[in-house]
Amino acid sequence: MKYQALRGLLLLPIFLNPAYGEEIPDISLRFYAQWDVGERARQKLNNTFGPQRVSFDPKGNVTPHYLPSNQIKRWMRLYELCMSDGCYYCDADEGSCETGTCGLQNASCKPYMNSQGFPKCGSQCADYAFTATLP
Repeated sequence: MKYQALRGLLLLPIFLNPAYGEEIPDISLRFYAQWDVGERARQKLNNTFGPQRVSFDPKGNVTPHYLPSNQIKRWMRLYELCMSDGCYYCDADEGSCETGTCGLQNASCKPYMNSQGFPKCGSQCADYAFTATLP
């Protein structure tokens, strides 16, 4: 018993190290394969909408470009569906973004940001949403 307790105390700092979070790749999606559009679709998106098809403000809010106005609502729904899969954290005392209990209508949900100040999953989720608008 003593050995197991000592081993647990020695391993605990490794698993709780804050630097561990920095080792996670830029994409923090838990089910990345589900949301990844692949290189072929990404190239088609570049040809159709251009490489600057989406922009983010400093708070991580997204703005799609070059979309027909009748597609924007659908695009936003798909983008939020993707982002809600582990790309938001709850910036409130209690609640969860995934269960919809983080403030009124999840208003306290904030995206995880990368070192450049963009949402970690933002461009991947944007590409996922853009694929639904391809002809």
